[in-house]
Amino acid sequence: MASSTSTLINHIRLFQKKQMEKYCLGNGNIIGNLPSTPQSLTKLFTHLLYDDSKRIVFCYVPKNGCSNMKRLLLILNGLLPPEASKQSRPSEMLLKKVNSFRNLTAQQAIYKLKNYYKFAIVRNPLERLLSAYRNKLEYPVVYGERKHFPSNLQLFIMSLFRPRQIQVWLESLPEKRHTIFPSFKEFVTYMKMFPLGDYNEHFAPFYELCQPCSVNYDFYGNFKIMDYDITSVLEYLSIPLSYYPAFVRSKNTMELVNEYYRLIPWREKTALFNAFRKDLNLYYSLYPEETGAHKQLLIESEDL
Repeated sequence: MASSTSTLINHIRLFQKKQMEKYCLGNGNIIGNLPSTPQSLTKLFTHLLYDDSKRIVFCYVPKNGCSNMKRLLLILNGLLPPEASKQSRPSEMLLKKVNSFRNLTAQQAIYKLKNYYKFAIVRNPLERLLSAYRNKLEYPVVYGERKHFPSNLQLFIMSLFRPRQIQVWLESLPEKRHTIFPSFKEFVTYMKMFPLGDYNEHFAPFYELCQPCSVNYDFYGNFKIMDYDITSVLEYLSIPLSYYPAFVRSKNTMELVNEYYRLIPWREKTALFNAFRKDLNLYYSLYPEETGAHKQLLIESEDL
C-alpha cells in the first residue's frame, strides 16, 4: 500500500464521512441503520456486489461506470482472467455471475457490511439521467453494437404523448424505426407523472439504489475523475491496477446537458429537480465546489 495514496484516501474518507453525517441527519437518518422494509432492503441488496478475497463491497448504479467495476469483480472472483480488463465488454450472462448480496443470508450480508471496504461511484444526477435517456431511449445500444430497437418503455412513453406515432413505427421499415423515439421533453414529463419507485433502475435515483444513509460507505468516487478515484482505491486495497480497464468518457458531456435541458420548460424542469433533490444534495455534499450547478439550467429554460 503506497503511503501517499493511503494518506490521500484517508483524508478524503474523513471529509466524506463528515459530509455524509450532515446530509443524513438533514434527511432524518443516522448512517448505518439498514432499511426497515423488505422492499427497500431487496432493492439495496440487488445493487450491492462483493468480493471475498479482497473484502470489498461495491454498489453499482447504471450509467455510473458500473460495467468496468463489474468486470473488475469478475476478475477478482476468478470468473475472468486478468487480461480480460483490456477486452470487450463481457456478456450479460457473465456479468450476472458477479457475487451479489441477493444470494446472501441476512447474517452474511450484515457481516460484510460491517467488515468489508464499501464504495460507490456518484455522478451529477442530471448528467446521469440524460446519459441513460440517450443510451436507452434515444440511441439504444446492445452489447456495444449500434442496434436500434424499440423497448417497451419507448413505446409506452410515446403512447402517452403521441399514440399515432406507434402505428407509424409499426408500419415503418426496420432500418427506419430507430428514427422514432420519445423526445427528452416527453421523457422528463413521463418522469414527473410516476412515483420514483416505479422507475427502471437506469433512471432511478442513486439514493434509492445505494441508500447511502443505510450503508456506511468508506469511499465515494466521482464519475468525473473515475479512473483516478478507482485506481487510488485499488492501490489502497493492494489490487493490481492492470485489473481495471481504462474508462473512456465523453468530453462533451456538460455541453449535452446544457443542450438538452435548455429545451425543457421551467415547470417540468423544476419538478424533475425536486424529484432528484436527495441525489442533488448528496452530490453537492460530497463536492461542494459544484453546489447549485443545476440552477443555471433553470435560468436557461425555454418556456416552450
